[in-house]
Amino acid sequence: MCLQPSALGGDDADLGGGKKAGLDLEVAWSTGRGGEVELTARLFGEPDTKFARGTAEAMPRLFNEIRSLLKAGDERRKDPRVPVSYNVTLYPLKDDGEIFMPANARCRNVSAGGLAIVSSMPIPTRYAYVEFTDIPGVAGLALLTKLIRSQPNGAEHLFAGRFRTDL
Repeated sequence: MCLQPSALGGDDADLGGGKKAGLDLEVAWSTGRGGEVELTARLFGEPDTKFARGTAEAMPRLFNEIRSLLKAGDERRKDPRVPVSYNVTLYPLKDDGEIFMPANARCRNVSAGGLAIVSSMPIPTRYAYVEFTDIPGVAGLALLTKLIRSQPNGAEHLFAGRFRTDL
């Protein structure tokens, strides 16, 4: 995101070639498991003194606002998530009830109402049966899970799913 001096009360200064002075704000999302976010702000060009001063005063407030928007805060879920590292087998389910070929995946966290899993390939359906193959006593049983979020993450695909255990 770029802010021009006029956004913080300064004068727009043309640096030649159509380039202006301003503030460059970068938000970098971590691809790691921690979900860290790095905010970087830097002035570019030669902004006037009023803009530079206004930026210095506005940055802490802006960073705090961004942090509050990104911060997970209190757990909003009804059931807390528990970090795990289990192998699971996914059985993607077509709309007509036919089951695609199974896919191996890794469970990252689980709660009483859902889970997050990582797979080396995309899952082409909205529903899948999830079998916790590493857990004695439940191996061979599968939960019907609605895949509510899918996100590529490098060579992997991260999925969030919701299931019901209260039926």
